[in-house]
Order: sequence, then C-alpha cells, then structure tokens
Amino acid sequence: MIKFKINTSIVTLAMILSTPVQALDILGRTRNEGGQGVKRGLVALYQFSPTRNNVALPANTIADESGVGAPLDLKISNTTAIQRKCDRSFYDPVTKSQQTVCYLDFNEGSKNGVKSIVEAAKITNQCKATNNMTVEMWVRNDRADELTKEGRMMPLKIVTLGRNTEQMVNGRYLGSSNDSNFYVGLDYDMAPQYTASVRRGNRTQRNAQANDGFTSASASYNNQQAALYSIETSHTSLNTPDTSDSKILANNKLQQVIFTYKANGTATLYTSSSSEGEGSFENPFTLQPVPRMQTVDPSMANRLSGWNDSFYLSLGNEVTYSSTTAPVVKSGGNISFRTENREWRGEIYLLAVYCDAHTDEDILGESAPGANYQSLPPNPNVQITNNHLIAAQIYNRIVGVKIPITAPIISGVNDSRFPASVDYSGRGMVQMLNAGNPLGAAQLAASEDAFYNITIRDFAKRMSTRDESVNTALNDFVATIIGVTRDNIPATQLLTGNFFYMGNPTLTATPSNMQNDLLLSNNHYERLEALDYNLRKVLVKVDGQKISNGTTAVNHPDPAGILTSRAFLAAHAVAGTNRRIIEYAFREFLCIPIAGWSDSTGPDNRVGQDVDRYPGGDHTKFLTSCRSCHSNMDGLRGAFAKVHFNNNLVKHASIITANSPTEDGETATTMCQRPNGIACKMNRNDDVFSEGYEVVDNSWVNNAYRGSNSTYFGWNQSATGNSIRSFGQLIAGSKAFQTCMAKRAFRSVCKREPAAVDQSLIDKVGQEFVNDNYNLKNLFSRIVISRECSGFNF
Repeated sequence: MIKFKINTSIVTLAMILSTPVQALDILGRTRNEGGQGVKRGLVALYQFSPTRNNVALPANTIADESGVGAPLDLKISNTTAIQRKCDRSFYDPVTKSQQTVCYLDFNEGSKNGVKSIVEAAKITNQCKATNNMTVEMWVRNDRADELTKEGRMMPLKIVTLGRNTEQMVNGRYLGSSNDSNFYVGLDYDMAPQYTASVRRGNRTQRNAQANDGFTSASASYNNQQAALYSIETSHTSLNTPDTSDSKILANNKLQQVIFTYKANGTATLYTSSSSEGEGSFENPFTLQPVPRMQTVDPSMANRLSGWNDSFYLSLGNEVTYSSTTAPVVKSGGNISFRTENREWRGEIYLLAVYCDAHTDEDILGESAPGANYQSLPPNPNVQITNNHLIAAQIYNRIVGVKIPITAPIISGVNDSRFPASVDYSGRGMVQMLNAGNPLGAAQLAASEDAFYNITIRDFAKRMSTRDESVNTALNDFVATIIGVTRDNIPATQLLTGNFFYMGNPTLTATPSNMQNDLLLSNNHYERLEALDYNLRKVLVKVDGQKISNGTTAVNHPDPAGILTSRAFLAAHAVAGTNRRIIEYAFREFLCIPIAGWSDSTGPDNRVGQDVDRYPGGDHTKFLTSCRSCHSNMDGLRGAFAKVHFNNNLVKHASIITANSPTEDGETATTMCQRPNGIACKMNRNDDVFSEGYEVVDNSWVNNAYRGSNSTYFGWNQSATGNSIRSFGQLIAGSKAFQTCMAKRAFRSVCKREPAAVDQSLIDKVGQEFVNDNYNLKNLFSRIVISRECSGFNF
C-alpha cells in the first residue's frame, strides 16, 4: 500500500496489476484499425498533423481530429518555443513499414503553452452528462531527471481543463491552479512521478489567508487583503509513487499515460514503465503500464456536475500563465510569478479526451483483471464430427473450463467475430486428432491460460498447506509451481532450485515490497488472486531465493525451491519440532503418509531427546510403535535444524541473532537457538530422555531404505546430507517422486483418485515424465489422453 495527500488528509491508495498496454497505439489506432485501443466516448483528439482534410493548417493551429461536434482546435502561443514537428519515424508491425509521427515539442521559453481557441464546453458538458472521463497521452519528458520541488511550482501541467482564476472581485479574477476540471502532469516526492486529478464536487468560496501564498494588496484590488476566491472541495488526486529505487516516470523515452474516472468514484492512473529497451522509437509498442487505483467515498461518486463549462483545454502549463488580471503568487524565496508557472517541457505525440471511463479490459485487453477467460459463443459455420466431441472432452479435463465445441482452438476454424492473437486455422485440436496425434491435441489445450490459472493452480494448492485443500490463498509455493510448469523447468528443481515466482514488478502494481509483502506476509500473492489476474502472463521467475533477517531481505543461505517457500514452512515449521516438515514432504511429494513408511526395525540412534523410551513404563512399546516413525522422521529432520517459523516469517539460525532465551520471547529480529546455530525447537524437552540424540548441526540420515521402503521409494541419491537442498535432491531423485506427481496429475484431470487398476498407467507416464526431463505440462497431457482417464483408445 502507498499513501498520498489529498486536501491535507492522508488517503490510502490501493494498487492493481497490469500487463502490456493495449490502449490506442502511437498512431491512434483502434483494434479494428490494427491497433489495440478503443475510442468509445471520444470528444477530442490531437495527433498534431500539419493538415486537415489535406489542407495546410496555420503554424500556430492544432486541429481537433476527433470528428465529434465542433472542432476544439488549439492555438500555440509561441511557435518558436513550441514547435510542431513530423521528423520521427519507426517500424510499424501492422503495416510492416516505416511510419512517420507528428508531435508538439515544448522547449525552454514555452511558458505560455497551448490553449483551446474557444471554451471547451463540448468536453465539459458531455462528461457532466456521463459522469465518466478518460485522458490518454503519448509523451516524452525532457527533464524528468532534474525535476525537483526547489524553486518550481508543483505539479507541472501537461494537460489541463481549467482556468486558474475564476472568482471575479471588482473586475479581477482570483483563484488558484487547483481550480480545474482535471489535469495530468508531473510531481516530485522522493522521485519524479506522474500525477493526475479530477474534480468530483462543487466549488466553495472562502477568504484568502496569508499561508495561501496569494498577495492582493495593490490598489487595483481595492486593498482587499482577504479577497474571496474559489477552492477545491473534493478533488481526487493520484500519482505514481516512485522512489529513488523504483522510477516509473522516465526521461527521454516514449511513455503512455492514461487517466480515468468512473461514475462509481473510482479513479485510475495508468503509466507505462521505463524498463530498458522499452519506449524507444524503434519499438514503441512494448510499453508496460503500472496502474494506480483509488476508490473514493461512494457518497461523492457521480459528481462531475461541478465542472465549469467556461474552462479551456491547455497543454504545457497553466491555462492563464502570465495573465495580468491574476494575483501575484510567490514561490521559491524571492521569486514571484504573476500566476503559478507550472511549465512542462517535452514532446506530446497523441492526446485523446473521452467522456467515458475506459475499463481495464479496454486498456489492458485479455490480460486485465477478471478478463482471463474469453467469452466465445458457438460458431454456426463449423461442421461437428466425433473428433470435435473428443477434443472438447480433452480440453475440458485438462484446462478445467468448458468452451464451445466450435471454438477455434478445438475446431481449427477461426471466428472473424472475435479477433484472436493466435491463428488456429487448420491447426486446432481436431486436426491433430485427425492426424493421429492426440498428445499434440492435449498439449495444445495445455497452452491455454486457464490450464495454469485453474488446473495447475489447484494442483499446487493441494500440496501447499496442511489441510490439502484448494480453498487456500495463492502463495509463493503455488506461484512457483505454476511458473515452473509454464517455463518447462524440470519439476525436480521445485525441490532443489534457488528461485521463486512472483508478479512481475514491471508489469504489476500489487504490494511488492520483498520484506513486507512477500517475506513477512502473503499480501503480494493474495492481491494477485483477489483481482483475478492472469497468472500465466504476470508471474516472473526471480533467481535467488530471499529470506528475512528480521529487518531486511537477504539471500537465502540454504534455498531448496518450494521446500523453503514461506507457505510450506508457515504450514509445517511453525511450533512443533520440525518433524511435520518431513512428514508432509513425504506425503505431498512421495504420496505416502507416515504410517505407510514406518519401520520398527530402523535404528534409533537419531531419535530425539524428547521421545520417551519407556512410554507408560514399557520399553517394548517404544521398540514396536514409537521407533517405527521416529527412526525415519528424526533421521531426516536435521536438514531443517536451522529453520523456524515465528513472528510471521521464516527464520534461519545463520542469519538471525541468537539472543532470545525462549521461543515465546522471540521477536522479528531474534531467534532462540540451542546450541548456537540450531533452532531451540530441535532439542525441546531434552530432559525426557537425555541420552537421546541432540541435534547439533543440519546433517541428516535416510533410514527409510529397508525392505518394502527400498522398493517403494527407489532411492538413487546419497543416504546422508547436511542441508535442506540435499534433502530436496533425495526426494526429487526418487522413483516415488515421479509416480507421485503422476498420481496427483491424474487426480487433477481425471477427477478421481487413481485405483489399483490404474497402476500400470501411473508407472508408464511416470517413466515418460522422467524421459521428458520432468516436464509437468507433458505429464498432464499424457494422462488426459489415456484410456483410463478419457475412455478413448488412441
């Protein structure tokens, strides 16, 4: 979460995700024109062409190219400082040719800016009628790096609908620059950032006060020291809360800025990111937006009625900068301005104003929140065959949702009613079945977003927590399994890798502080899921697992994929003695409960001091019952000897201060250790049987190698180790791992637990899983086309 000021009060600003921008491209094209955007509700459009209807325009005139109502043309105040240019070109992937773009270049001395020739009543009246608005721009900033508050009025204004002097007293206008219907500009708070504001209430008037910064002592004002002037009562303001380490506003790069306001009181500011390689003229189609969303008091929604229809549309500065009728404003020590100078310098390539609130789907396309799954009615032009029915069943099982049997991915017949990013013409699932390639048909279905967002998500959720339910929140464990499946990473790395998956910070604006939102809480992942984002598209692999030392995020000293994820350790390393981690590692990844691999003949030299050797006074009970489980669990739990989950975070003894005498007394920066470097929990209740094993390091021994255990697990890794990662290698390298993943995939797509009669299939696809380099997508695809799952003999 971030905060911003509005009318001196602090308001919390929620952030939402995004993916590649799909609004109007730099040529202003809609989706039907080869672009990605929409023009619904358009009232004014400026692309800075030097002509209108092939007739040259005066050098100081900018044409409104919307074609809506009377043109709201703009006038350039100084054609030397503000120049129309058409000297930039780029390669256009739509026309496959070089395209030239025109723009306005605001240079030093462009203070008087650009203003509409007449009042912008057509914008104001239309937006007041709809109570919705959107402003969309393509810009390049000239001076983002030098943007600071000192000696400069803030915010700088790129586009404004207003007039900074409205209330007239004795023939003079009085007011402030906040007296506008809306503006989009630049501000500075720790770093340069975009800012936008919209009036959503009526004006009120009050007496000017000394701290307002207005001077009205001249004779021309009739010595009215406390002249009335208009103020804002409810302006919704947003910004991109950049810091010195995370900058969105870029200098000398193309960026797209979109500001929307909905009648329900929701305002959103979309700003493209400034990643290297993006925003260039060679490729201006790769911008990534970072939306900010604020939901205001519902009682103030639907309130654009306070907009003034006598205001002007202006670019580059305040509407009435240098007006001789405005009061003097002092800023920056002895510097004084007749009106507030908020001069912006840079280039504007496109400006569109709408009286409609464009939605996330309008701007972000299929990657928007809640737009994961396409609504596609049947295509009556497709002739149905038996293979259509088979393909639809395969699709439903592996993807987890139903779509019409005539959908292009199934039928291989494109539907011109619904533009698609993939051309399935003659290459759908049916064509693959016709060619005798059922695996290819299943793999094609597994390329769908919903396979990852539903099937793999639920497959992972069942393993991530103690209750083994899909009714749990998205977390780092689940996200990492989705990412590994999508990226075709061998599944063995799930238990051994030094990486994790999260929402890409350059594509998202969810809470993403590593310390607060990923290591101390599950905020990041819960927000991703709450907004129904397309996980397949927004998750990114981050090399180098992180862990908190109590104050900051540091490199994990013993990373082991999802075994060291926050979700898995929050479920199994909290309290207890870390035996549960071993129990559930075998349960989730080897598909065997503790009772299934207990061994009463196992050695007891690793059984802990907290286990009574004479329970109820009977040593035989220990030998025949207790030892059977503890021999195996206690032999292996040493791998996690340095780990504890407490104070909402995973703790590792090698990076947390050992100055807490008890576990109950631990803080976020302390950890009870006994001996030093070992979590106290490992040697808890050491007085029960003091001659038992004392954990002094993170070594482990695998005692589960005798008799039937040897056959079931099929170990092929070392029987000893001294880290969590080496334990993960033991699990991932076993035969039981491959068959367990096959069983879990079977449960996911066949909607039942595998029976004894299915064992030959499980063994077969388990071995193919190994042969496929542990590819989870192929594993699901092979199972779904099996006779045991689909009922078809391919």
